[in-house]
Amino acid sequence: FFKLDFFLPHTDYIILAVGLKEASMFVEPGQLIQMQINYHDSLSQAGGALPLQKPLDMYIKGGSDSSANQLIYEFDSLMGKAFNETTLKMILYKKDYELYNRLKGNIEEWMKDADIGFVRNYAEYRLGLIEIMIFSRAMVQLGERLIATREVLYRNIEYMHFFESFVRSYVPGKSKTISPAMFEKALNINSSYSALDDLLGRDTVFRNERVRELAMIILLKEFYNHENFSREKVSWILEEMSEISKFDRHRKMANLVLQQLKSFDAGSQLKDFSFRPGITDTVSFSDFQGRYLIINFFTSQCLNCILEMDIMKKLYEEREDERDLYMLSISVDAKEKQFEKFVERNDYPWEVVYFNHNYDLIEYFNLQSVPRFVLVGPDGKIINKYYPKMSKDGVTNILKRLGKKR
Repeated sequence: FFKLDFFLPHTDYIILAVGLKEASMFVEPGQLIQMQINYHDSLSQAGGALPLQKPLDMYIKGGSDSSANQLIYEFDSLMGKAFNETTLKMILYKKDYELYNRLKGNIEEWMKDADIGFVRNYAEYRLGLIEIMIFSRAMVQLGERLIATREVLYRNIEYMHFFESFVRSYVPGKSKTISPAMFEKALNINSSYSALDDLLGRDTVFRNERVRELAMIILLKEFYNHENFSREKVSWILEEMSEISKFDRHRKMANLVLQQLKSFDAGSQLKDFSFRPGITDTVSFSDFQGRYLIINFFTSQCLNCILEMDIMKKLYEEREDERDLYMLSISVDAKEKQFEKFVERNDYPWEVVYFNHNYDLIEYFNLQSVPRFVLVGPDGKIINKYYPKMSKDGVTNILKRLGKKR
């Protein structure tokens, strides 16, 4: 049993995480929520990967029928029935706009009875997401109606989903005033906050300064890893915005995005974490510098993980005398006893450690499934954050780096 008390000035969307599982809900100021959580450790293999971040089995007890949580649940159910796969195909491929208008009318009738502004906005911007798909040639009108003349609703999750989807679809390409060439010039040649701000300001959808800056943050994050744009110059603009924006929220957002992009990226220094392989000893990533390092995440319940580790064992035995390669396997088993029994049953000659419920590590590597491999260079810098499995090209690739044939 546990109890969480926190101050909440407005209706908000929160995520409750227990272990690697998550559940989301909407909460309102002054609200008391009682919940029942059924936590199961077992995971099921799916194809070649074992998904880790499963939904948390959670049930909200005694919720009010008029609460934001209940109303959004009703709305999501209504949307799922109205815009199912069949009806979406009819609308998208057969251009059945009459069907869309009829379904939209039913949704809007429901919205009239929702007396919580947060819920009405949530519903309107969910419909907006569908309109991005249906009316892709009328994006200007959609942006004028739902973005340009509206307040920025940072804490409404559907508004933010809509805003991000709209901006990524609209710029560059569908905007009549911002061509791809102009956008590329602003990022790669002019490479400044003012150049990008001036360019976006040419489009009436982004005439609002707050809207324009939020769009800039989304676009810079989107094109950071794009082959046509310089990461360094995208970083410059984010750094500049984090210093000169007159909106405190945007300064913080720009800085956060920049840190996220750089924290675990090819070419960046691997953040150091410590692990306890035995009773008293500890090892850290920094202990493995001087050679190439293959980091392997696994669970003892994952059959494919074990098969990959069998291949790792052969590679290790071949390279043991060369002293040019380190390996480190990290268990993310829910229970440490499962890990301990696995290690007792299997004799691996390299370091095999337990993650010790360090969820910062899971977040840092964005670990969604196992097996997962990361390749780090002798200087401690990340070479490949999604290194191929040993059974794919992993062995061949590392031997090429070491100047050896398979």
